[in-house]
Amino acid sequence: MSNLGLSTPAKCLLFGEYTILQGGNAVAIPLPMFKGSLELHQPFSQSHKSIQSFYNYLLQRKDDLPEANYDLLTKDIEQGLSFQSNIPIGYGLGSSGALVAALFKRYFYSQDNLNLIELKKFLSIMEQFFHGKSSGFDPLISYKQESLFYNLETVSSIDIFWPKDIDILLVNSRVSRKTDDLVKAFEKKAKDKAFLNLLKDRLIPLNNSLIESLLNEGEDEDLFRNLQLLSRYQLEAFSSMIPQKIQRLMQNMLTASHSAIKLCGAGGGGFFLCFSRDIELTKNVLNEFDGIDYQKLLK
Repeated sequence: MSNLGLSTPAKCLLFGEYTILQGGNAVAIPLPMFKGSLELHQPFSQSHKSIQSFYNYLLQRKDDLPEANYDLLTKDIEQGLSFQSNIPIGYGLGSSGALVAALFKRYFYSQDNLNLIELKKFLSIMEQFFHGKSSGFDPLISYKQESLFYNLETVSSIDIFWPKDIDILLVNSRVSRKTDDLVKAFEKKAKDKAFLNLLKDRLIPLNNSLIESLLNEGEDEDLFRNLQLLSRYQLEAFSSMIPQKIQRLMQNMLTASHSAIKLCGAGGGGFFLCFSRDIELTKNVLNEFDGIDYQKLLK
């Protein structure tokens, strides 16, 4: 086994799930505790088979992408190119995006001449192989390895100022899911006028306000109250996309008033984000729930 010396992190969507599809803003950060690296691996791994299929897709989309070193890619595939990763698949942390970012870094030319919009466009084309539809945002986070702000019109690198008195935990529901199915379900729900009004009148303004707080050194005295409101609105709007045990946990946290839980990506399972202003009390509540794990994300 030979490590090619190139690793890319997972990503975490802090704010913007689904509201981004209706014109809202989104903020995501790299998550280096989960990452993957390109390796030459014998015997061939499962990811090697995926990369072989991905290579054929890249050849089909060659005219839509920047110039690449396909000779080197072919040579590496023959030697067992694989992506060794601890990023859980189907958990909302961008496992396919990290793979796409790693392949783009190693095999594509002229990367320094591309701006963020152009990078997102090309990475989107590449990730479509895995999801059929991609914004390109996930692989862009993994590629740049920095926090990004994004909406339907722009994308930019940002500094996030997180309040010192609020911890963030990554809560693992231990349930995998498929993003495509969840996005299709959302698009169907978005045809309902009452649901769309909830998004546009409550969720999008609240989501954008939370992002604004992060970009302004967290100096918003209503930040935690807004986090709790977001949890309440997501529970109302996306209950079908939240496992029952996580719904019970969200309700419990809202009642306790020291914590708030929200989606981390498409929902349906995978990870959720828990915001706490009393970490010990929050851990006590989490420890009472069977079938979940958690770990510290940010302080």
